[in-house]
Amino acid sequence: MGLGLTALLCAAAVAALFVFVAIVRERPGERLLPWTPGESSKRTEVTVSGITDNFRDLFRVLVLPMSLLLVVVSFAYFLRGGLVTPVFAAFAVQDLGLSTAEYGGFVGALTIAVAVACVVLGPWIDRLGARRFLMGALVLGALAHLVAGLLAERTNDLVVFGSVAVVIYLVGQVVFITIIALFMNLCWTKVAATQFAVYMALANVGIVSGGMLFVPFADDLTFAQDFLIMAGLFVVAALGLMFFRERAHDRQLEALRARAS
Repeated sequence: MGLGLTALLCAAAVAALFVFVAIVRERPGERLLPWTPGESSKRTEVTVSGITDNFRDLFRVLVLPMSLLLVVVSFAYFLRGGLVTPVFAAFAVQDLGLSTAEYGGFVGALTIAVAVACVVLGPWIDRLGARRFLMGALVLGALAHLVAGLLAERTNDLVVFGSVAVVIYLVGQVVFITIIALFMNLCWTKVAATQFAVYMALANVGIVSGGMLFVPFADDLTFAQDFLIMAGLFVVAALGLMFFRERAHDRQLEALRARAS
């Protein structure tokens, strides 16, 4: 129906989300709007009084070793995010013979199915631990991209690559939600909102950086090489995660709390 209508529908969706967030109270008794009755809830850990103190505490927690390590792990994974969308789309159209509409329909249906699957996986992630699930997803993702790389120049079977795509999309979603969970666990209550926003911003920087780094070499690389590069990024992320220790971060965070009090 055209780009104009598509953009309007996207804008309407964002507006609906904005309205929903604006009218929902996070805690009982809070004011709905600045001029309506209500008051802020009491917090167990008081926020800092000034913007300078806020940035000071933010810096202190961001540069803790496990925080920096998880940033590196996530950055390596999200670099791959800048490659996967254009590579998959081009491969599906050029080598597998799909139309853009067919590819879009397949990805849309697959994304919904994967989202539902991850909702089902949620309790198991809580039970077994986000780090364990993240490591498993990174290893499986590396293997799936390796298989895609080895098969890219040998076959254009839709069933084979459709199956590989299912694994890759599922793995990607599991990696995304488990990284988010781990980042949440690293946050210091005093600056949690800003700290988490920085983590998510860095993830987006990783995606953009992956796309920018890929552009100069895109025409010189085969699809097989593209998939192998993405497999390598999964491996880099998995190797970094091997050194991640959440309990060590908890002890350092507790030391920060003690000094702040």
